[in-house]
Amino acid sequence: MSPKKPGSGAVLGAKALRYSGIQGALLVTSNLLTFASVAVVAFFLGPAEFGRFGLLLFLAALLNTLFNLAIKQGTFKRVFGMDDEDEDDDDQDDSAAATGGDRHSLGTGLALTVIVSVIGTALVIAFAEPIGDLLLGGNHSREMIAFAAIAGGAGAIFRISSLVLWLERRPRAHVMVEVARPLLILIAVVAFVASGAGLEGAIAGTAIGTVVVAGFALILLRGSYEGRASLSEAKEILRRGAPRIPVVLSMWTIGNADIFILSRFVSDADLGVYQLANRTGIVVALLPGGFRVAMRPLRKSLSFKAVQDEYGRAVARGQQLTYFFLLCVIALFAVTLASEVLAHLAPSGYADAAPLVPLVAAALMGTSVIRSVSQAVSIPNKRTTFILGAVSAALIFIGSALLLVPELGLSGAPIAMLIGFAAPSLYMLVRSQFGREPVELAYGKLAGATLLAAALAALDAFVVPDNGFLQLAAAIVLFAAYVALLPALGIVPRQHWAALAQIVRAQFGRAGEKFDPAKALSGLEDVDRAALRIAIVKGRPLDQVPERLANRGLTGNGSGVEGGGGARVVGALRRAAAEGGAPIREGKKAVRRWGSPAERDAVIAEYLFPTGTVAQRDAHMRKLLDEGVRSDELMALEAILDGLANAPGSAWKARG
Repeated sequence: MSPKKPGSGAVLGAKALRYSGIQGALLVTSNLLTFASVAVVAFFLGPAEFGRFGLLLFLAALLNTLFNLAIKQGTFKRVFGMDDEDEDDDDQDDSAAATGGDRHSLGTGLALTVIVSVIGTALVIAFAEPIGDLLLGGNHSREMIAFAAIAGGAGAIFRISSLVLWLERRPRAHVMVEVARPLLILIAVVAFVASGAGLEGAIAGTAIGTVVVAGFALILLRGSYEGRASLSEAKEILRRGAPRIPVVLSMWTIGNADIFILSRFVSDADLGVYQLANRTGIVVALLPGGFRVAMRPLRKSLSFKAVQDEYGRAVARGQQLTYFFLLCVIALFAVTLASEVLAHLAPSGYADAAPLVPLVAAALMGTSVIRSVSQAVSIPNKRTTFILGAVSAALIFIGSALLLVPELGLSGAPIAMLIGFAAPSLYMLVRSQFGREPVELAYGKLAGATLLAAALAALDAFVVPDNGFLQLAAAIVLFAAYVALLPALGIVPRQHWAALAQIVRAQFGRAGEKFDPAKALSGLEDVDRAALRIAIVKGRPLDQVPERLANRGLTGNGSGVEGGGGARVVGALRRAAAEGGAPIREGKKAVRRWGSPAERDAVIAEYLFPTGTVAQRDAHMRKLLDEGVRSDELMALEAILDGLANAPGSAWKARG
């Protein structure tokens, strides 16, 4: 990145920070609420019953995954041109890339999920006795298994609905449902458990909260899907999602089967201790996952394309992977400091959970690591390699766990997870770095960040007295020192400071752009100002702009009329950019493709003022780029449009 001009990298960074900030805050909030409900159950039930509660949650999570299997991934392929993991983003063989998806596909996918979840839940309830005997060893009630099944079925509906909101780049709605779920579960669980309902009440509260929020998510999505479904579309969704089945099952096995494997070798009380360590570690482990999740919708966005155009794929992907790994190191350092404090706060009987937390957190990061590596690298047959790598990781995990758990006890499970994830991740990375298109990773910077974290963690472990308040104060001071030392020691290089500063300022509405919307509007002719006001402030369809201008007696200099209202408005945007101090360089190739600037601007207007879904808009953007429109030109027009949309009402008044 240039120290003088942050450019498209800073623009993408600002969006990534906003989205990952939303995801990070969301994950922390939702997982803290989840942890609060877990803590309530742990307090009222004790370690043994809490361990059995973990097995019921394992059943619910398994059903959630099975009921979504192929349907969720196929629906996202049809609607967004990507699945919810999107490891193989280079794949061009998807319908959404060509058509942009539609509401009919989404409606069919949601209907399939509901049907499969209802039927699957009913079958689990019908076979509750043998399932309970396998899972809990006969020490259970039929109602426990039924509530776990309901939680799993409703969770499948909730998960696909919530992710659609996120992929549609509707962060507020996504946050609402993601926070509402653990909040309602917390309220229900506390009410049941505090009244003496015990383990059955805990899983019942989980089921009730999930059912309510799943319905709420579907209501928020009502404008995005059609109520009708079709058999042909259902077949296409399943066909698109089928190749992802091995990946989804493998990833789920590594991330969730640890507690089931442990239950075969350790007591219920020890299982409860591990469950607390797991639920604590996941709060921090999901923070790097927040960065990866934030990049899901952005990877199909204009700013991501612009970064690759400006810096090249190898540099762009290398920088993203470097900062992802750095975030992993920071998160692990934070959880290591926090585990020292947790040892003093853990409820009676759970003290042994504290030293397990950093190890479990590192293991739980493995899912995000292998997916981020797969997204970044360029290797032949990447899709096949990733699928085989995911399956291999699951097999390695199961084999390692069966060997290590009897010998090491609780720590054997997370160590097995680390081994499972490390093997395919390292293979893909090494193969990429010795291939034709290696990503530019900052190995030295990452090594420095890791050594610095290890040194400060050792200082905390061996120097700080064993006192809860002192350890809390030391943790805060050491973490602040670590963050400050990263740029001071050059681990975050100086040439990135300007871009990072612009990224941070953008979160507070001070991105430092030169464009002055008030000056731009005051310098425009009345016809241009009126055209922009009709489209931006009034939100009228672009095809109404010429008629409304004519009704006002405004004709202007005639530029942009050839392409209709869209060309008129985009032409006015370009003139506003010049008047406001941020002129836009036009792509000559696109002009030759369409014959005139007006024809080109009419097509660009369909992207800037969309009437369809987000997926359709992204598909239109890709078509524009393929036909010669430059990514930085589109991104500049978007920025001018955003600036004018936020201009004060007084700026829109006519001159003099």
